[in-house]
Amino acid sequence: MKKVALMTWFQHDNFGTALQAVATTRVVKDMGYMIHGIDYFSKGYDRLTKLDKIMNPMLVKEKIKLVADNRKYKHITDDTERKKAFERFRNSYLKMTRKLKTSSELNLINREYDAFICGSDQIWSPREFNPKYYLDFVAVREKKIAYSPSFGRGVIDNDFTKKRVSECVSDFKHLSIREKQGSNLIKKISGIESEVFVDPTLLLTRDQWNDYKEDFSTPKSYILCYFLGDNPKHWGHIENMSQKIGLKVMVIPINPKDYERGYSAPRGIGPGEFLTLVNNATLICTDSFHGTIFSIIYEKPFITYKRFIDNNAESQNSRIYNLLELLKLEDRLFKYSEFEIARILNCNIGNAQKIIANEKKRAIEYITNSLEDAFSHEYNKYKYDITPTCSGCSVCLNVCPVDAIEVKINNNGFYEAKIDYDKCINCGLCREVCAFNGDNGTSFSKDESELFMLHSKSPETLSKSTSGGAAHEISKLMNNTGYDVVGCVYDKKTNSAKHKVVYAGETESLNQFQGSKYIQSNTIDAFKEVLQLEKAVIIGTPCQVAGINNLLTLKKNRNKFLLIDLICHGVPTIHLWNKYLDEGRKKFGFGNHPEVHFRYKSKGWKKKYISIYGNKKHYVRKNTSDLFYRFFELQSCYMTSCYECNFRISSKADIRIGDYWGNKYDKYKDSGASMIIAQTKTGKNTLDLLVKDNRIELVKEDLEDYWNVQCPENPIKPLCYEDFIYDLKNSDESLEHLMNKYFLTADLNKKLANQYRKIKIFFKIK
Repeated sequence: MKKVALMTWFQHDNFGTALQAVATTRVVKDMGYMIHGIDYFSKGYDRLTKLDKIMNPMLVKEKIKLVADNRKYKHITDDTERKKAFERFRNSYLKMTRKLKTSSELNLINREYDAFICGSDQIWSPREFNPKYYLDFVAVREKKIAYSPSFGRGVIDNDFTKKRVSECVSDFKHLSIREKQGSNLIKKISGIESEVFVDPTLLLTRDQWNDYKEDFSTPKSYILCYFLGDNPKHWGHIENMSQKIGLKVMVIPINPKDYERGYSAPRGIGPGEFLTLVNNATLICTDSFHGTIFSIIYEKPFITYKRFIDNNAESQNSRIYNLLELLKLEDRLFKYSEFEIARILNCNIGNAQKIIANEKKRAIEYITNSLEDAFSHEYNKYKYDITPTCSGCSVCLNVCPVDAIEVKINNNGFYEAKIDYDKCINCGLCREVCAFNGDNGTSFSKDESELFMLHSKSPETLSKSTSGGAAHEISKLMNNTGYDVVGCVYDKKTNSAKHKVVYAGETESLNQFQGSKYIQSNTIDAFKEVLQLEKAVIIGTPCQVAGINNLLTLKKNRNKFLLIDLICHGVPTIHLWNKYLDEGRKKFGFGNHPEVHFRYKSKGWKKKYISIYGNKKHYVRKNTSDLFYRFFELQSCYMTSCYECNFRISSKADIRIGDYWGNKYDKYKDSGASMIIAQTKTGKNTLDLLVKDNRIELVKEDLEDYWNVQCPENPIKPLCYEDFIYDLKNSDESLEHLMNKYFLTADLNKKLANQYRKIKIFFKIK
């Protein structure tokens, strides 16, 4: 049986969201195919900064009202019961894939499914632009089908969003959209024609929807109100109408305030109960798109109210206008003149049903033909890159039997592996050892992981280490007992970072590994040499260590190595570093090959400074005023794999180390404190040896501290990413100019956030 994967919103407890997913699933199943929802959750993709929102009067007004209502009605909650109802519905009617978070995890399901559909709902919302909802992870273009996704609006204001959307829609062979406004928008920004199809909920009949109803007791007749907004004028009209018609009002509660309007507002309403309430209603009043749709499906008299002011930039009214215009039901849109009672209750849906039948026929034909075409194209895993999120660890070089792989710096300024397919024999070993092609290691948990604070007792170690000296103390201990050590150094001759090997007994040479290097390391030579080592400590970023773990496991000598990975926020492009040094030479005169300390500890551990010394010139700047740091902390130009990291809260190392941020260890604000997570028995035994030798102070702490002070979630790739990196490499514009060109609001937002954080600490605001 052919298998289809559906990419849409599944996790939101929203009636329309859940019901449209079920509708698409039902249609494809009825065609004789297996269909699974892709269990992916788009988290953190709101593209507006807090400063953007503050500068938008409409959003400020809405936020003030929301805060006021939350305070006034905070004693009312239906979250638990409502959530359970939605979970029951989804578990009953939606079959899902395993949970997938990143591009590499999504890429793997190319091997499992024969076609991919994205849609419906507002999954293409410009404000929450996420290329995964455009199926950017699907390898074969012909297998991508867009069925009726929505932008939610008819304009896209941001030029970078326009460019990204244009790139994404251009990669579809089977492209459709839900509203004609969306089709016009696609044509305007990309020149591509797209078909318009109705929301998938309209593809099921009333009788089919009755299969999903949940038993629920209701009065014999009532006005059903389902509002996502809160317009007092709308509620005033409903109260007046209720008295004239003589019908009681039932409310499907969305906001806590709905429970105190004086109407019946049942708790624990899920999609099944929603259908029952619609089916049994005498009249429906709503400002919801899907509220309107189900009123039509169940042939109920209804009034649709405007949720947004038309000139509101966030307005989603266009989708309702489009629906009512298509079905010749524009008269059901409420205007601020009193409706005649007879006309309110006399709503002829018959003609609309004929239009829906024609639209359904068109839609089914489109889906059928698109799926048949998708099934006719095969996916060959050997035809594509090893992974879409290569971290340049170079491990694949060491297993290729025909030297078909080259690792070099790509156009974006990162090491990346590329296959020469003329040489490739399709053995698959490169994919087997790739950090992004298998499991993600052991997830941090209280059952498997132990978290510690580590502080070296050696003043010399502390003075040169970034934080508490964990990596250096472990390296010295193991090096003295016969272990080689593989770590990262900054090579001022090439102004770059690279991994190298310090052999057993060469303890004095370990000093070169101390200190952070905030740029990507070249691991090619060092990792090639690893296979010649009998036993070693290997230190690197989580993706580098995951790759080397896979290599050692394949070679069946993993147990002879101690692997240490670093808490990593991401690495910026080498184009940023090169431009930064070039400007610094001209402005500060520190020469071509200066000494660099990315974390200059003489100013203290908690205060982040960069130090560059050369040509008798010493440049020292705090992170908030240094341009390299500012771009780095804005997460503006990381490697793609950094935005799609699989190892934020999991690891294939024995030990993970980093800074122990937070106020807990302020007593070490000058010397530094390390956070340690021991993932394996080998890792814990190593720490025990350090304690036994009286080298360190070690304090067991709660694993929750990791989530509180580190970065457990991936950052979101900026919309301007490609444009910015291109300018870093090719433009003569200064870094300050590029900051203002691309990240003016984001940079100011971060500065204001830092100031607010200081105020909170000073006044002890929670």
